[in-house]
Amino acid sequence: MRTSTATSLETALPTGSQSSANKRETADMEELVSDFGYMSVNATTRDFYGFTSMMSFSRLVLSASAGHSLLPSDTIQLPPRYAAMPLIRQYLSSVFAILPFFSETSIFASIDAIYQGNGSHLDHWTVNMILAIASSLLSRRHGDAEYRKAEGYVAAALKRADKVLTPGSIPGIQAILFLVVYSMLDPAHFDSWYLIGIASRAAVDIGLHHDPPKQVLSNNAQLDRRRRVFYCVYTLDRSISMVHARAFSFTDESTDVALPSIPTKLASRGFQGGKQIWQQPLDSALHLFRLRQLQSSWYQELFQSGRSPLASPDQYIYGVCENTREWSETIPESVSAPIREQFELEALYSYIYALAPTRRSYVISEPARVLTFEYCATYAEKLLPIAMNRASTAFYTFHDALRVYFLGSLFVATLRENEELLLNGVAPVVTYAPRPDEPPIPPFPTRGRAGNASRAINCINRVIRILEAYGDRWDDAAALCERFKDESASMVTKLHQRSESMAVSPERDRAIPYFKQEPITELSLIESSEWGNILPETNSTSLSLESSRVKSEPFLMSSGNNGGFPF
Repeated sequence: MRTSTATSLETALPTGSQSSANKRETADMEELVSDFGYMSVNATTRDFYGFTSMMSFSRLVLSASAGHSLLPSDTIQLPPRYAAMPLIRQYLSSVFAILPFFSETSIFASIDAIYQGNGSHLDHWTVNMILAIASSLLSRRHGDAEYRKAEGYVAAALKRADKVLTPGSIPGIQAILFLVVYSMLDPAHFDSWYLIGIASRAAVDIGLHHDPPKQVLSNNAQLDRRRRVFYCVYTLDRSISMVHARAFSFTDESTDVALPSIPTKLASRGFQGGKQIWQQPLDSALHLFRLRQLQSSWYQELFQSGRSPLASPDQYIYGVCENTREWSETIPESVSAPIREQFELEALYSYIYALAPTRRSYVISEPARVLTFEYCATYAEKLLPIAMNRASTAFYTFHDALRVYFLGSLFVATLRENEELLLNGVAPVVTYAPRPDEPPIPPFPTRGRAGNASRAINCINRVIRILEAYGDRWDDAAALCERFKDESASMVTKLHQRSESMAVSPERDRAIPYFKQEPITELSLIESSEWGNILPETNSTSLSLESSRVKSEPFLMSSGNNGGFPF
């Protein structure tokens, strides 16, 4: 059973209300379990006519994934079309470009129908969820005007939930995917891991994980629609599961779906509802699908294939790095600058994740530890200006806070165990000697490591500043920031002592000062103990498997640069 990480509604209630809330919640869940069991048994009988009046698939979805209550749906009205279009365009360029689970034509058809007063339930759901996602991308502080708008749009969409969150259909899965995307931007209200698990199960139930025979479905447009929806489910499932260090909803071996043949060039102007529109190029989506396939393969091998050690862990892990480098070198030229930055960070994240200790790669080689240091430092350096850019509307989510906390913790753990290697400039011992047909060791930096103490301080400070910036938007990110400060404090003290005792570093490697931001009184921090199931803990002094506490879930669940390596 999936374990929710969303904040419970109970924690937002006054103490006197918690007892009655607990009773109501218990009664609701017991009724839900009972109804779900009834549905499972009776849905297969010849006399099953759907859900009862007190039970619906949408209720099951929302009860399992909801956190805090949303604003009432009447707190915001649909904006005039001229005001909505910038938000629609923002969604298309930031989210649709990499997750095209709806066609652009159908999106504009829904917009036309809504503003002409004859929209269906799905039209209203689609437009309100797009406006909610785009508004949330504009939000920079928890509770600001854009955040409240996003809440209102979601609440308005949920009024149609019973009509659109339906099992057994592609539109029902598409509707859930809108919630999955929004949940990544609003973890206080929805749990992305629950939602993508439901979407994955629904996709498998209707057979989207296998291409149908040609004699069953010969319509290319319908086939591409199936494939597009499946790969968006696949992409989100892989990304969300990895960031939570959990297993996938389904294995690669259980799927047989070709990549969609979606257009990869900017189409000429077409007409929709008497208005000219542009079709988005979808090269970015196809390239992201390919990366998720790579990540899925090595994640399953390293984290979901038992505990027996790999025969040649260095060869396998450097092969992962080589495949990721090749992917990063083939980013299409048509990919926009913001998405290109995201892809560069994705490649770095893959390097870092694959180099981390696992049950199958128990002992980390010295070259891998040096590379972990370098990739983490590069990741933090690249992400900081993006996180601090108040004008950025690219698709960065709460999961980026989870990622940076993970790599920051791994960075500190790596330093603690390898001070001599990483800070004194000792050459790493290389035991892996690849043959011509085997993957090479990724290149090491050429600038040397004399200033690594200052660089390490800079990296830790950047991680803190990134988490503080994300903490303005998400309470849980603020909690991660406080936790990371505690984890890294002793190491920062040691690094400052070492840095002061050494000769002055070159300007580019000199430690930059860390300016603590003013505390934000309206943010409430969750207890750090609540993060036990979110990420593998890597704050120990050892990089062995036990010290990193990488967890293997017992249930079925559901970043480089354009020139290759960053050195």
